[in-house]
Amino acid sequence: MPRFVIVTMLEDGDEEFVHIRNGIEGSDYVTLCGLDGGVSGSEQSSRPASKNAKVTCRQCWGIWLACRGLKTTDFKAE
Repeated sequence: MPRFVIVTMLEDGDEEFVHIRNGIEGSDYVTLCGLDGGVSGSEQSSRPASKNAKVTCRQCWGIWLACRGLKTTDFKAE
């Protein structure tokens, strides 16, 4: 499965951004920043990004920056 996904905002003139893929199985969200990529409607569409794609979504980048200093031991597994 690709690390990144391209989401096209169909209502915004087909504007495209490369997002970090949400890795949670069974989630309704396709991206880390919470876009569904067209799962719940027709205002977005999504497709896998090429393996040399670079993230262009500022929200995905901000979430990654906020979390990258955390370690596995910072979380309580249930």
